[in-house]
Amino acid sequence: MKNKYPVFVPTKGRYKNHKTIKMFLYQNVDFKIVIEKQEYKQYSKIVDKKNIIVTPHQNEGLTKTRNFIWDYAENEGFEKFWTFDDNIKNTYRLNNNRKLQIKDGTYLKVIEDFSDRYENLYIIGMNYHGFCKSCDKLPPYYINSRIYSNMLITTKARLFNGEKLRNKLFYNDDTDLCLRLLKSGLPTVQINAFLI
Repeated sequence: MKNKYPVFVPTKGRYKNHKTIKMFLYQNVDFKIVIEKQEYKQYSKIVDKKNIIVTPHQNEGLTKTRNFIWDYAENEGFEKFWTFDDNIKNTYRLNNNRKLQIKDGTYLKVIEDFSDRYENLYIIGMNYHGFCKSCDKLPPYYINSRIYSNMLITTKARLFNGEKLRNKLFYNDDTDLCLRLLKSGLPTVQINAFLI
């Protein structure tokens, strides 16, 4: 089962230790990496050149790259897009307090289908494996929580004041993004049924 929305992995300096790339190759997920031009040669050895996007900027930080991806997705006409940090080793299915490693990209489509049910759900993502203890009774998802390191984002998301939603901070921009969305009165959903 193929995912509906494109998957982007902003990455820098991890061509020797490319965890998320390895994971998506193993899962047979279509994805694109987003890199700076000075690392093209190194990354093109591990990722097909047609799956590499080079940013117009260099050494301006991850927030600039995340916003470049957001603008790219919107300009390409995508309703939503995925972004994954470059240090994710595995994804898991949490079921009956067992964490089972996922072997394909079906989980992306399941989360997309859930997200598409709601018009005001601009950010949804998976919880961390380490934050979900096998001994705890957990719901399949939390409403109005922060989402780290992986997000399905609506490209044309706007806050109630009309402000175009984009990343702002140099560090912890994903936390800030979720907090601004929540402060504006819009929901987020953090999935526990699937984990990173």
